[in-house]
Amino acid sequence: MRAPKIDLTKHPIAYPLIAAALLTATGLGVGFVADDAYHLLVMRGDRVPAIDGNLYSFMPGDAAIAQPFIETGPFPWWMYPEAKARFFRPLTNALHHFDFNVFGMHAFWWHLHGLLWYLAMVLAWILIARRSLSPPIAAFASLLFAIDNTHWMPAVWIANRNALIACVPALFGVYAHIRWRESNWKPGLSLSIAGYITGMFGGEAWLGMSAYVAAYELFGRRDSFVSRMTHLLPAATCAIVYAAAYMLSDYGVYGSGAYLQPLSGEYVKEAPGRILGLIGAYVFGAPIDAWAFFPSSRIAFAAIGIIAVILLSILLHRAWPALEERDRYALRWLIPGAVMSMLPVIAAFPMSRLLLGPSIAGSAVIAVVLTHWWQSRVKGRFRASGIVCAYIAFIHIVLAVIAWPLQSGIVTFVGRWGDRAYHGAAIDDTRVAEQNLYLIAANDPMTIMYPPIIRRLAGSPVPRSWHCLSASGSDHIFTRTAVETFELECKDGALVQGVFAEILRDISANPFSAGDKVRLLDATIEVLDVADGRPRKIRVTCDKPLDDPSIVFLQWKDRSLQLFALPPVGESREVKYFSE
Repeated sequence: MRAPKIDLTKHPIAYPLIAAALLTATGLGVGFVADDAYHLLVMRGDRVPAIDGNLYSFMPGDAAIAQPFIETGPFPWWMYPEAKARFFRPLTNALHHFDFNVFGMHAFWWHLHGLLWYLAMVLAWILIARRSLSPPIAAFASLLFAIDNTHWMPAVWIANRNALIACVPALFGVYAHIRWRESNWKPGLSLSIAGYITGMFGGEAWLGMSAYVAAYELFGRRDSFVSRMTHLLPAATCAIVYAAAYMLSDYGVYGSGAYLQPLSGEYVKEAPGRILGLIGAYVFGAPIDAWAFFPSSRIAFAAIGIIAVILLSILLHRAWPALEERDRYALRWLIPGAVMSMLPVIAAFPMSRLLLGPSIAGSAVIAVVLTHWWQSRVKGRFRASGIVCAYIAFIHIVLAVIAWPLQSGIVTFVGRWGDRAYHGAAIDDTRVAEQNLYLIAANDPMTIMYPPIIRRLAGSPVPRSWHCLSASGSDHIFTRTAVETFELECKDGALVQGVFAEILRDISANPFSAGDKVRLLDATIEVLDVADGRPRKIRVTCDKPLDDPSIVFLQWKDRSLQLFALPPVGESREVKYFSE
């Protein structure tokens, strides 16, 4: 029996929403992961560096507040004490507190709440697409957007829900603005402004949605320039007032090597590569999350982005003559809107989660290209353009659907494995509260700071202090130079390397020098050797002998945190990064 043909134009709203609900539902069992644990501690009122209970205050920007958390952990010793990462997201904070007070530690309901936000995001784009694009393209673009696997993180990861809470009302504001301009809809102006303001309280990502309003007026309207600027003024005023208030209220990022201050020199320098990397990730499915782990891959990601721009331009050029005028009209502002929507988010290092805004226009472009390819194909004849389109279709349809449950499964496994590793570490729970724990090297970014956070959240005893000594993905040499002193040297590279380690310190702006000292709770770290401002070798002098029961050394071995056996005074031991 032949399968029934599905006409997306008959039910343009139902199909994308059903698909989005089914795919997002694969993450209902993921649980709390990474930053979720930190947020839960803040809401419980535990000792954390958050200012005024702000869930998205990760680094206070105040050395007096940060120093105690460097001395006892979980901040590592290399953190820049004045580093700041504070974000204005009061609506997101309030909704997290709502979930915490109503659902407690039952993560399922938190995820269900996030699913509803994602459905609202899909609905907002459906409304815009139906108004701006021809019915077939609008229906196809809406479905592509709904199943886009780059949306997994904001749709499923609770800590990243802020992106949806910021974007959803702002995107409805874009819809209200377009309807106001094209149909003289009287409530449109006030509703659009209400959407922008509500988005502001969700998070910074609302600016990416407001970029589409700017693109609509700059490139999509045919009336006079004065008229366009006049109608753009409400949204522009919201953005300017927001940016000014944001800076004056001491929100933002400072002293971090991973997050850039918008419009700074480093931001301008990094922007082209990051934008190209994100374009390549969206069009061809390049694994952009590897950007943070493998710095040498960044040139390749930018190159993939250039290839994506060239090939997509060729395919779009071929499809252009066959498009309906309304599709051409819409693409004239959607495409620059996608590029402009990336400008606020590339202050963070590239990850697929940053594609929520660009994928709005991206889904329309992909829908146009694939529709033209399918309608103009010749059976039995293969063209290079057909191979490219087939690959794009595979990435955005087949792989997209598979990736949702796959990502949910992987993150669930990794999260639970991490919980077991941290709770099953070689730690004496009867004594750990009086012990200072030193992890020689983290084998993944989570281990730098999260073991004591996750243990505290679960009610397990936490150490008196927790110190990760290295974030290097290489082998180390541990040398005991005296009864109470040891030295740690990285065999290849530096002790502080990688984007996740540099979140806490911009090495280029605040480099280390030989002789620098950092005071911990019961020890002092002295930098002995540096390379380009990055420590390669340190000396740690404890206030007590290293054999004292109050001092414990841990290392990753056999996929778990195990005790590290100290060498005799004057001898060294090699610490393998991967040890079975």
